[in-house]
Amino acid sequence: MDIAQARQIAETVLAGIDSPDEPLALFPDEQVVDVGWGWVFGYTTARWLETRDPDAVPPPGGGPIVVVEQTGETWMLRASRPYDQQLAEYQAPVALGSSGGQPEVE
Repeated sequence: MDIAQARQIAETVLAGIDSPDEPLALFPDEQVVDVGWGWVFGYTTARWLETRDPDAVPPPGGGPIVVVEQTGETWMLRASRPYDQQLAEYQAPVALGSSGGQPEVE
């Protein structure tokens, strides 16, 4: 899988939480984080990307979308815990040869 395919998957996830009143959009590719085994796609409102209007920022809560390169698995990082910690929790089983999994919710 490449970043273009991962973006399509992330866009599908984003469509599931999108609002017609304030459509959401992924950040451009140059702002996507490659973590080695997948990508982290941040998002905001389409209006904010176009205008940078502070009133167009989405409310807090939902974190970036993670797409796993080998499987296409996705999940959203939780804003309540450090992103690096959540990514490390997923990566640990992968490094040991198992399939990994979403970080535990506290």
